[in-house]
Amino acid sequence: MSEEKPPPTLADLLEAQRKTYALVLEVQRELREMRGTGKQPKLISGGVAKKANPEFALLRAQLLKAWAELKGHPYSFDGKDARAIGALLKRGVTPAEATVRWREAIKQGCGSIHLYELNFSKWVPSTTNNRPTVKGDIYAEKKPNE
Repeated sequence: MSEEKPPPTLADLLEAQRKTYALVLEVQRELREMRGTGKQPKLISGGVAKKANPEFALLRAQLLKAWAELKGHPYSFDGKDARAIGALLKRGVTPAEATVRWREAIKQGCGSIHLYELNFSKWVPSTTNNRPTVKGDIYAEKKPNE
């Protein structure tokens, strides 16, 4: 017949607890070192990584290109700007609309993508008067011959 193992003694349990705690301290030390070097720790098994939004890279490239075209120098992109682009995409703004409004914002003196997103509704491109005129309309432009 099989031999039964005796139950662990208090000393065995304390030794196992000490080894586990030492392992936890080692993992914490490695994580601190990784933060200092910029390396990211691996996901814990079963963790879910966020998938990159393909529109993010497209919109970022279009906004940076528009800045370079209008200002003549590259834009200094940072974390606030990345969050602002994410917020624009969450609103459902298309890259084409965002680019047109960004160009208008630059022309009106907006200095960052972050501020552009905060005041998004303010940056509407100016358009010509496309409303139809009616005879006798006091707001219609007068022609020089009239």
